[in-house]
Amino acid sequence: MILREADFRIDFLEGHAFPGFTLGETWNGFAKPYFTFTQAQALATAWSSTGTKAFYDDQQDAFVFEMWLSSVLNTFQYQRNSYS
Repeated sequence: MILREADFRIDFLEGHAFPGFTLGETWNGFAKPYFTFTQAQALATAWSSTGTKAFYDDQQDAFVFEMWLSSVLNTFQYQRNSYS
């Protein structure tokens, strides 16, 4: 499978489009994006601007995104892929 460039949007982050990559996969009806580390940092910064936590956890080697009205943290793993 070949990764293709694509833009991704999150409903509550209106006005933002996040560049990333796709294999054309979906999860629960939504696109399943892949991001470089730098792209994921930009997404975490935008997410944090809403008052919810988003950060890179070097112990887990993963980005952690807090979901509002929940004490459960949803973790998205940073993919170490070569996009060549």
